[in-house]
Amino acid sequence: MLRDNEQLIRAWRDMAYHDSLRLSIVRYKHDSDTAEVATLKFVPMPRHCAIPSDSIMTMTQECAQGLMDDLWKCGIRPTEGAGTAGSMAAAQKHLADMRAIVSKKLNIVLP
Repeated sequence: MLRDNEQLIRAWRDMAYHDSLRLSIVRYKHDSDTAEVATLKFVPMPRHCAIPSDSIMTMTQECAQGLMDDLWKCGIRPTEGAGTAGSMAAAQKHLADMRAIVSKKLNIVLP
């Protein structure tokens, strides 16, 4: 359950544009029947300025995990890394199976 003033970020595929995702940020107020929906406002800044150090929002780890889960459901995967623990375990099992087959077929003991 969300704590008072905690935000919820959701992501989903935009059905009108198949290569696009939609994001919403909502903050619920438990002491009222209203919710606040975030909007994004752009402010002018000279092109030569660096990216501002201030962020547009802060989120809890639970909120970030929910966003990652939604993005995963939309088919978004990390571009770096060795994959998930489950896929790595499956690959290791497959390699162990292949080693057993080679060992048996060639009648050799593999280290």
